Amino acid sequence: MRSRLTTLFGSSGLSVGERVRFALLELSALEGRLAAFVGFLVAGLLFLVAVRRRNSVLALVAAVPVYQWLMNSFTFELPSYSSNVYVFLVASVALALASARGGTLGRSVAVARAAMGSATGSDFVRKVGQTLTVRFLQVASAFVGTVATARFLGPDARGDYFLVVTLTLVIVQFANLGLQSSNTYYVAGDRRLLAPLVANSAWVSLAVGGGGAVAAVTVLRESHLVTMADPSLLWFAVALAPAILFFALATNLLVGTLQVTLFNVVEAVSNIGVALALVGAGLAAFRAPGFLAMSAGAWSVASAVLLVVLVRQGGGRLRFRMDVFAGGFRYAAKSYVVTALGFLVLRSNVFVLHHYYGARELGFYSVAAQVGDAIALLPASVALILFPRLVQSATARWQSTVRSAIVVAAILVVICGVAAIAAEPFTRLAFGTAYIPAAAVLRLMLPGVAALGTATIFSQFLASIGVPRTLVLVWLVALGLVLGTGRLLVPHHAGAGAAAALSLTYGVLLVLVAGLAYRHRHDRSEPQSPSSEKTEPALQAGME
Repeated sequence: MRSRLTTLFGSSGLSVGERVRFALLELSALEGRLAAFVGFLVAGLLFLVAVRRRNSVLALVAAVPVYQWLMNSFTFELPSYSSNVYVFLVASVALALASARGGTLGRSVAVARAAMGSATGSDFVRKVGQTLTVRFLQVASAFVGTVATARFLGPDARGDYFLVVTLTLVIVQFANLGLQSSNTYYVAGDRRLLAPLVANSAWVSLAVGGGGAVAAVTVLRESHLVTMADPSLLWFAVALAPAILFFALATNLLVGTLQVTLFNVVEAVSNIGVALALVGAGLAAFRAPGFLAMSAGAWSVASAVLLVVLVRQGGGRLRFRMDVFAGGFRYAAKSYVVTALGFLVLRSNVFVLHHYYGARELGFYSVAAQVGDAIALLPASVALILFPRLVQSATARWQSTVRSAIVVAAILVVICGVAAIAAEPFTRLAFGTAYIPAAAVLRLMLPGVAALGTATIFSQFLASIGVPRTLVLVWLVALGLVLGTGRLLVPHHAGAGAAAALSLTYGVLLVLVAGLAYRHRHDRSEPQSPSSEKTEPALQAGME
């Protein structure tokens, strides 16, 4: 305060005009802080009202000021006045939304709810709304973690960090053995299978996840396929892979036992915990090894807590059950292959880009990919709730799929359009001027995000009828297409070429998956559920 008074009235050497300008700037900053304070209070009250009324749309809008505060805290470049007034305006929009019961906006929300509700019922809408609200918190957490790593590490170290995380996720995709799908299916049919499925998930995570990570890192280091400033960073995948793999398998068990609320709470708390761990690593001035260690520690704690909760619910021992594992193998195998191919399509160009351009270009691509992943949470949330309903409703299965796909596609087109317009200013504000090249990459990636999200809904229909073998062929075609186009475009266009190859591939994939689903639209087959009296023989009979 004394320095400000000295600047205004003391011998600071400023002219009268400069002193007046300084005073106006100080007043605008105070005004911005007051607007932020009022905006945060209004946002908090609005969020409580939204929860009380179970209005997920209002809850999402009310949470935006909190997200803006997080971004303002960790980007260090947002002007105080403009960003805080933005917060206040968003809160005002939320107030208008709350009062627009009979207005145009209220009718638009009602139409969207009615469209989705006609697809699968009001309970479906409520659960999707709840899941989307939690996913929004996950998006905020993910962006805080991304901004923290980008700001504290810089493009080069951020690229190394992203490479290790990508390697970990590749290992997780290959090591899950299709248990994510089979866990959900079988525990929904017979809750007594919870204990053996928890035990199997834990052992698979340790043996296949951990062992696969050791093998992958050893091969990469000995063959020199990946060039890094510090190749020892790859060993963090050994700690990350088992924890992330078990977390994924265990949360699917929560979905299968219809504990959607607990599932959402676990997802939200765990992701926020990981984001806070990354922020803590940045504030402690850690480099890439410290960030990876904090991330591995946070995921390990989350998985351990989830293991304790599920063991108490199941009331069993952590003994591997080969009979249960073998019983769900047929369905799990097909799901495993499709999921693994899907992940390879999504991330294969990461390694191609790193090979040609190194960590810096990969750092730009990682920011665009993070935004795309955040948008993809919408169709993923719808698919999570839609899949078990499609399994149970053989007669209205195709109609529900088409209606849900139309609604999801329309929403994704709007979101991706807004993201394309705001790509450059958002990238500059959130990640800094060093990451501006990521905006062009993001714009080329967005058409693929919309196409993949719509294809995800049609994929739930195919999964509900037993995963036709043709779907595996479709994903093989997509993998060949993304590798071929990436090989042509990446050497000449860097991250933009990788993003264009991905969008082209997902556009073709949407046509193929939707066509395959249409071909099977009259399929009324229902999977064989395990009998409560003959659980193990039913499991051995498989899905078909």
